[in-house]
Amino acid sequence: MGGSSKQVTGYQYFANFLLFIGNPIEKLLGINFDKRGWAIPLLDDQGNPLDVGMINKPNLFGENEGGVTGQIHARYGTANPMPVSFYTDYLAENDLPPLAYPFQSYLAFEDFYLGNSGYMKEMLLWPKRIHIKNDYGLQWYDAKAEVPDLTNIVDYQNNFEINNDVPYQPFTYYFADLEIGYLRDELFRGLPLSDGSGSNDAQGDVSNYKQSILNRVQGSGFLQFEFIKVSYLITYHTVEMDTNFPPGLEIFEHTEEDVSSEYPNTSGFKARRVTYICRSSATDIGLDMHGKYGFDGRFKFNYDFVINNLDNHQTPIYANSGDINPIHKIREILTDDTAMNKPEHNVNVANFVKAADRVWDEGLGISWAITEKSCIDAINELCSHIEAGIRVNRQTGLYEMVLFRDDWFKEDEIHTLAESKIKSISFEVQNADDVVNQLNVSYYDRNNIKNASFSISENASIKNMQGRVNAESSDFPYFMNQRNAAVVAQWKLKQFTTPCWKGSFTTGHNQARKWNRYDIVKLNWSRKGIADLPVRIMNINLGDGIDNTVSIDFVEVVPFSDELTSSVVIDDKIDVTPLPPQPILFKAFELSYFEAVQAHGQRTVDDELAFNPYSGYVAVVAQRSQNNSLNAQMHTDAGTGYENSAVIQYCETAQLDQSIDRLASSFIVKKVGDLASVRIGSQIFINNEIMVFQGFDAASKLLTVKRGALDTIPKIHADNSVLFFADDFVAVDSTEYALGEAIDVKALSTTPSGILDLSGSDTQTVTIHSRAIRPYPPANVKINGQYFPIEIETDLILTWVDRNRSQQTGGEILGWFESGVAIEANTQTYLTLIELDEANLVLASNAVNVTGSSSYTLPMSSMQPATRSVQIVLKTTREGYDSYQYFNHIVELSTFFSAPYNLTAIVNEI
Repeated sequence: MGGSSKQVTGYQYFANFLLFIGNPIEKLLGINFDKRGWAIPLLDDQGNPLDVGMINKPNLFGENEGGVTGQIHARYGTANPMPVSFYTDYLAENDLPPLAYPFQSYLAFEDFYLGNSGYMKEMLLWPKRIHIKNDYGLQWYDAKAEVPDLTNIVDYQNNFEINNDVPYQPFTYYFADLEIGYLRDELFRGLPLSDGSGSNDAQGDVSNYKQSILNRVQGSGFLQFEFIKVSYLITYHTVEMDTNFPPGLEIFEHTEEDVSSEYPNTSGFKARRVTYICRSSATDIGLDMHGKYGFDGRFKFNYDFVINNLDNHQTPIYANSGDINPIHKIREILTDDTAMNKPEHNVNVANFVKAADRVWDEGLGISWAITEKSCIDAINELCSHIEAGIRVNRQTGLYEMVLFRDDWFKEDEIHTLAESKIKSISFEVQNADDVVNQLNVSYYDRNNIKNASFSISENASIKNMQGRVNAESSDFPYFMNQRNAAVVAQWKLKQFTTPCWKGSFTTGHNQARKWNRYDIVKLNWSRKGIADLPVRIMNINLGDGIDNTVSIDFVEVVPFSDELTSSVVIDDKIDVTPLPPQPILFKAFELSYFEAVQAHGQRTVDDELAFNPYSGYVAVVAQRSQNNSLNAQMHTDAGTGYENSAVIQYCETAQLDQSIDRLASSFIVKKVGDLASVRIGSQIFINNEIMVFQGFDAASKLLTVKRGALDTIPKIHADNSVLFFADDFVAVDSTEYALGEAIDVKALSTTPSGILDLSGSDTQTVTIHSRAIRPYPPANVKINGQYFPIEIETDLILTWVDRNRSQQTGGEILGWFESGVAIEANTQTYLTLIELDEANLVLASNAVNVTGSSSYTLPMSSMQPATRSVQIVLKTTREGYDSYQYFNHIVELSTFFSAPYNLTAIVNEI
């Protein structure tokens, strides 16, 4: 690490420096500062590596210690990396030669804010190197290099994008007519391709031919091959068209579908649509079509061979980043010039491909980062993770992998040894006396960045031992998830809990000198009742040249396929990692006059309103999101970016257990906080209504309130509506906003370790209505002596009481249903009555100034004859400002039986 730093006002530290990772990597998956969570600064939305990334977490370490922000440049260890400009300038200023550090991965932090403490926090890097080798060349057998995390896999087939609407450049379509003649007398006669390309190189005798139908396709990337494959039964022989892919094409998917029904004129043929999805690292792709046929018959078939260029960036994508295939890692240790440096031709390619395929299917990927370890130790540890062994085949001299699986060796690869060929033998039953029936397994939990453990027990064995547990340890430091560790641990436990033969024997059998370590031999020894016992060779000694007796150490093969009655026991995790800041439930709103006075004092508020009556204040109440959060931050944005506006002290909350109407003053709540701490007479905010807390019965969860307090009217509220018990916990932005301004508000929880990122909070928008200057509306409104009636049968009689904004700034808060007070000075009360017909069309509208009154009557006789309902709007106005809310209700006229009516009675006599 090297670079320079500077300190600016407020003890904030900025720096330019380099951080070397080491050998080449293909991408940086994340950076974790001080174990506060992974930041992904150098990947785009598709997971592809970037050269430059940004981190913007200025409060990552908490309000006092700051965080990290700045630009990060990545160099991934290519042969000729471009130098980072600021470091090149630094070297030039100090007369040092510019260095780009080929084959070295490093990060360059430019103008990076390091927090306020003046020292670098611990930094965890998550680099990835799977698909490239140490020299930045393409990984061997790259198709199976990255093993998906099977705990959360997304099928890679769904991540290929095949675009059939655009030309495939530089890949194109090729067509071939392939004709087989009378094969008894003729060689294969191949027709050239339709564009004149391709070869016509019929080869071999009458039983074989070869036709190269693709030999000039240029380019590399992901491809889809699709063609029709045919076979034809000729007496006792089958004509079979087959396909061989050249080196450089790695197969991801191969499917075949019977489509014979689509070719009704080819009786006797079996047609299959064949699809390959593969990746090419070559620039000149050839494809050979091979056929084997009998000696009688003739057919001709058209081959439509299509190559589609797939999106070159759509590599197999998994929900979790995959790990490297341990077979690839073992091969790299063998061949890399920084390790054992064995020639690549000393590795049995077919064998390693077979092993890589099997481990990939099993999902046993590993991750590691080492600074120093012997190659032999590293290989042995990797083999232990996947239950495998590595050997040098004594016949071929090639390195080979042997996976300890039931079906690894074919039947003809298993040796047999007659009892008569055994010179001497000694063996015993291992695990007979002290059976291990539990493994305490450890692995690395990547998600939580720490070592983790669990136990796995063989229940049947424990029962047979009268409940006695005999435990051993098994460590898997390169497995990053519990699933992989559990899979292999069960295999190992099966070996521990199964009594099996272990020993050695000598033989003069000549063929035994050709056997290899980890081969399987079927052993016979009648005196122990052993017949065709499969044993694995663990060590083999060929003798000293004088005595050629072969000495072999063995252990009985324990089948892996048999099911265990084991159970995995994972202890409840004790989470010692502090919970990071979580999103919180909050309510943003504009302050009423009462709340503004509580926050700033009445004289201050009155003076500010006299100077700027159109102003308004934004406030927030919030629920605690987690135990380790003491408070939250209120951030507001009026169009110029978010600013930290206030500190939020959490209030208690509850939710409605059912919907409530306008009249309910007692109701059941759920998800209740500590309401015992709530002060009687304090405010409750729910949707657009303010209630007043009167009491709470913890046993029944019955909440009692006053409705429609201050400048609000009782509303209907739905089930699950949240009640915020504000009391003294209203956080207020001190900025005065103008009428009509829309303010975006976020509430960010804080913990000792950090602050919730802005992107983690919902946005609530508050539009300023100059609420504090507006008079309170009339309250306790009744229609014909009832609250909010549906209909009336007589004249409309309206009563109400007055409220006073400036008077009600202290003491007990009045509810909407309580008696009145003297109206605020210079305040007018206006009543608007709107008559509506059956279609709710306006027939008449009458606005009346009813200031000084507390009732008004509208006779039915004065209404329009077609009136069927009346809308009642009652509000106050002071100096041009209408009340923030107002009474608005529609009542129907029940006039059907109103006098006078002419009634006619029809009497049926019986």
